[in-house]
Formats: sequence, structure tokens, C-alpha cells
Amino acid sequence: MDDVQYAISDGYRVAVVEAGEAWLWRLTTPGGRDAGGFAPDETSAKRCAAFAAFTLSALERAAARSV
Repeated sequence: MDDVQYAISDGYRVAVVEAGEAWLWRLTTPGGRDAGGFAPDETSAKRCAAFAAFTLSALERAAARSV
């Protein structure tokens, strides 16, 4: 099982792992929060992780503005 790790903007880290017939993606935010899920292939797993990072980043920015 290969564990492909890379960093994306704003300090988010992503790991993509082959898990049988699917791929598992794990996202860690700069604040230490984790998110993850399954996708049918490696490319889809990377896209899901990137979308999750974008969404979590937007939510964190919105939360910071409302405080």
C-alpha cells in the first residue's frame, strides 16, 4: 500500500492511500482537524481532498470574520 502525501495551499496536508478497490484520502488542516473519505480512483481522491480543503478554508475564514 503506497501512501502518497503532498501539501496544498495554506498548510493543508493530504494523504492518498490505495484501499482495496477504492482510494482513501485524508486531509489535515493547519489547526489539526482531520477529514477524509473514499473515492473510486487516485485522481478523484485528490480532487475530493482539494475540494474539502477549499471548503474548510472558506468556513474557517467565515468563522474568523463573525467573531
